Amino acid sequence: MIAQEDLSTPAIDVAFVPDRLLASDPSDSERVTAELLNYVAANWDKQDHPLREHAQAIARALLQQRS
Repeated sequence: MIAQEDLSTPAIDVAFVPDRLLASDPSDSERVTAELLNYVAANWDKQDHPLREHAQAIARALLQQRS
């Protein structure tokens, strides 16, 4: 069973952004960024800490840009 605190993790937060990017006529660079963020999120446990932090920063910036 999944605990409530496990429902929101940095990997899930990063994986959420590509869905938002791809939902409304994305540019080619947005598609590539979405694919990269999906890859990082899917392989979160294999990524080093600096890459995780960078992915989170990109995700936050993209969300702010889209708001």
